[in-house]
Amino acid sequence: IEGLRLNPLRTLLSTLGVVIGVASLVAILAVGDGAEQWTRDQIAETTTLQGIAARAKTMEVVEGVRIGRERVDTLTEADATALSELFAARAHVWMTTESSVRFGSEPDSAPQVAVLTGIAGNPPADRWTMTAGRYLTPAEVEGGIMVAAVSPALADALQEADVGDVLGKDLWIDGEAVRVTGVLGSGFGVSPALHVPFSAARRLAPPGNGRPPPGVNIVVGQIEQVDGTIEEFRAWLRTRFSSDDGFTILTSGERVAQARQAFLVFKLVLGAITGISILVGGIGIMNVMLASVSERTREIGIRKAIGARRRDILWQFLAESVTVSAIGSALGVGVGLV
Repeated sequence: IEGLRLNPLRTLLSTLGVVIGVASLVAILAVGDGAEQWTRDQIAETTTLQGIAARAKTMEVVEGVRIGRERVDTLTEADATALSELFAARAHVWMTTESSVRFGSEPDSAPQVAVLTGIAGNPPADRWTMTAGRYLTPAEVEGGIMVAAVSPALADALQEADVGDVLGKDLWIDGEAVRVTGVLGSGFGVSPALHVPFSAARRLAPPGNGRPPPGVNIVVGQIEQVDGTIEEFRAWLRTRFSSDDGFTILTSGERVAQARQAFLVFKLVLGAITGISILVGGIGIMNVMLASVSERTREIGIRKAIGARRRDILWQFLAESVTVSAIGSALGVGVGLV
């Protein structure tokens, strides 16, 4: 510290160089991480790259002829719960079943047709946007409560003055009353549709009569987890049904690979820029210390004349450079975070 205080201007400039170098490094890393996270958020919100869908096979091709399978593997609510627990740490898992039903606003009103979707498991909270009201709660899904979130087309079919007026109304399906909790967003097509808990859908539209078996949907937290999750899901199917041949697994495989490659290139470019910043900062510190040694040849000569060893002088300059680097780095990290 005393040695550094003898030439405050040189010490200040040396420290300032370290501050600028470290601050630039931290800022580049922060901006890079922010840009990557923003990109990941956009992918999660606007694409299906992180999604995996599994559908039971109902048909197979034998000697060039397409025929129905002798055995169709069917999933249950217990399977949805088991899968949700298996992937709880990194993915949302939910099961859906679809069928067509007739509904009316009164028990004896003229029936209309709608697509009924049963939901089980743990869908993401922001999976479905809402025009009014709310979506089904986890407690309602688990308990099989007779409630529904309806599409805008179905809300219009009820002929209320405002879309929000359908909230709390009862729909009548096969003699059962289903209460409306919300109206889905505008991206649900032009056909009347409603989402209900899975067990409620089984009561309102029992399986059979050509209806497709339930399917599984999985949304992982990051693109890099897609392949590993598929392998785990296949292993679970082999445990549950002794084989995974009974299901077709759908993903955006090529687009996922492209996205992973893009992230890899982005990290390599960011690493190269970071490496250049570190190299420039190191060269700057080296030049400052070289100039410091050159300017202090008289001091070094006097110290050697009174018995200082080469190692003592080396440790003196090394201690000064470490002190400047430590103080400059601490200040630079603060500036870079800001």
